[in-house]
Amino acid sequence: MMNQFIHLLSSTGTMLPADIWLPATKSIQAQQSIQYSIGYEREFSRLKADFSLEAYYKTSSNVLTYRDGANFFFIDATNPPQQINWEANVTSGKAKAFGFEAMLHKKQGKWNGWLGYGWSKSSVRFNEINSGDWFPSDYDRRHDISIVFSYDFKPHRKVSASWTYMSGHPVTLPYHTSVAHKPYDFEGHTSPTSFINIDYYGGRNNYRTDNYHRLDLAFQLTKPLKHGERTWEIGVYNAYNHHNPFMYYVDNLYGTDKRILKKMILFPFIPSITYVRKF
Repeated sequence: MMNQFIHLLSSTGTMLPADIWLPATKSIQAQQSIQYSIGYEREFSRLKADFSLEAYYKTSSNVLTYRDGANFFFIDATNPPQQINWEANVTSGKAKAFGFEAMLHKKQGKWNGWLGYGWSKSSVRFNEINSGDWFPSDYDRRHDISIVFSYDFKPHRKVSASWTYMSGHPVTLPYHTSVAHKPYDFEGHTSPTSFINIDYYGGRNNYRTDNYHRLDLAFQLTKPLKHGERTWEIGVYNAYNHHNPFMYYVDNLYGTDKRILKKMILFPFIPSITYVRKF
């Protein structure tokens, strides 16, 4: 059993990801978790490799999330910071997670690297959210694959590559949006021409983001020196320029009132040159 006295509160919407660490208090109890695991390992001497497999099951209580409609970030004249009580904006519930992880790892020889795969499922339940039914947690990614290898084709020369794949994670999306009059503007003044979009949500974490994957490549040239060594590395991040969304948000289609899901892409393809000097 494990007790954690600091809670991680994550946003479930589609805007910029935001995590907040909050302490346990008299009214917010510490998170408690129990985890069961079983594992298997085997070494293949002839291949200079080893294999590991682990399965786990974890339950947690006093897990925190936002209440429906809660907001810690939007502050104006009608919602000043002194009126924001974070304990009143969260609710606690239960969580469960289970899955397995497998890895084949080669440590010696000209060829080195590993192949890893993980399958997992994570769910949460809160009495005040989603009618008290279980729903996917923010970290519910079904598949996780990593392939990493390096090859020393000449002394002090090495090429390496790594490929990463992760299933999409849950976010909360509105199923309908309407326009309504807002009686106060941002400064708290009455405004007959101020309008806002009101989003209607069917359930928490009702949509999954796109699957994430990318390929990274690198070439290293190392030269021994009288005192230490130097290394030049030329690398490419996301070699095939896959567009992995960094953020999802709902906005109006240009020139219309239609609301659509938009995606923001960051760092699609980045070459790099690195110099390392060791003494």
